[in-house]
Amino acid sequence: MLHRLPPKETLSQVEAFPPGYPSLAAFLGNDRDFAMFRSFRRLHARVLLRKQDELAQLQQRLDGLDDAENKPSPYSLTTNRRQDAKAAEQAALLSELINSLLTSFLKNLKRPEPEGDHVKSVANWMDGKKPLARAEFLVM
Repeated sequence: MLHRLPPKETLSQVEAFPPGYPSLAAFLGNDRDFAMFRSFRRLHARVLLRKQDELAQLQQRLDGLDDAENKPSPYSLTTNRRQDAKAAEQAALLSELINSLLTSFLKNLKRPEPEGDHVKSVANWMDGKKPLARAEFLVM
C-alpha cells in the first residue's frame, strides 16, 4: 500500500485559516523551506550543561556499582546477562543514561540554516499578515 503525502495547500487555502497561529502554521507548514524556527542555542547549551552534570553523576554511580561488583567477582562484569539484583541496578542506571541523551538537539544542530530568500519570504508574509501579537512576533 502506497502512502502519499498530503498535497501542499495553495495560498488561498492558507488564507482560509483563521488569523494568528493557525494561519502562520499553515503558511510555515506549506513549504519545507519555510519551516524555520528559533533554535534557542543558548538555552539548548544550558540544558546540555545541566544534562552533562547529571550524566557525570550517573557515571560516578555506575563506576561505584562496577567497583563494588568487581571486588568479590572480577568476572561478573564480563557479561550483561546476569540476573541478580546488582545487575538489575546497573541495567536501570544504564537505561537512565540512555534516556538522558538529547538526540533531538544534536539533530537540530545538523539542520542547515534557512536560505536568505526563504527568510525574506517568511518575514514578508508575517509583516504583511501580522499573524501574531507583536511581543510574540519578536520572539521568532
